[in-house]
Amino acid sequence: MRKHPIHPDWWSHNPSYLKNTITALAFCLWVLTTNPWLAQKNAEQDPSGDTQELVEDSMTKKEVLQSFCNVLIEKYGKEKATELIIYYMIEEINSIRQEHRLQPLKVDPILAKVAEDYAQYLADNNHYSHKDLQGKTPTDRAKKAGYKWFVKGENLSPSNTPWSAIGKEERNQGWMWSTWHRENILNPDANSIGLGYENIKRPPATKWHRETEDNYFVMILGSD
Repeated sequence: MRKHPIHPDWWSHNPSYLKNTITALAFCLWVLTTNPWLAQKNAEQDPSGDTQELVEDSMTKKEVLQSFCNVLIEKYGKEKATELIIYYMIEEINSIRQEHRLQPLKVDPILAKVAEDYAQYLADNNHYSHKDLQGKTPTDRAKKAGYKWFVKGENLSPSNTPWSAIGKEERNQGWMWSTWHRENILNPDANSIGLGYENIKRPPATKWHRETEDNYFVMILGSD
């Protein structure tokens, strides 16, 4: 049987069909653009994106903080794992400050770069001190980078997990169990933070030794 084409005036004489068709098309478009399952699949296929997108589709904050750093690096890759570690550590530090009725710390891009660079420096030089090999202090490094305000302290940690570096629930371990480091985190005058992390694998010293892996956490606080 021959099919007759729809007359151009047919839609104008059948407005309900036109309305229902437009509604159906709009619904299909909404499903394609907002469906959570499709969004999750797209995120899995395209791992690029900012830290917030990664956070939403990843482990919970506590799972990340309690994980061994090398496990996070293996799961997400070094760059994304570092972003997650820094993101959640700052969030946890601000949570601790909030518990003590202190203002949250905002990320200062200069201090962040200072912390990141010093974590890399410590790893590259197998060094662990607040003073570098030339005797420069955190204040010296911040001023050299262009920070014009006051440095309120620096915390370092070689811990295997972000959680043990902060030490909120780790007895006799971490920044919150060290008087000086705890005072830095709870400094009421501090309002800015920079946090860096570096992981490095070192080859065996001899054929009888195993490969070693070191972590370097650097937190620097400022007041502007």
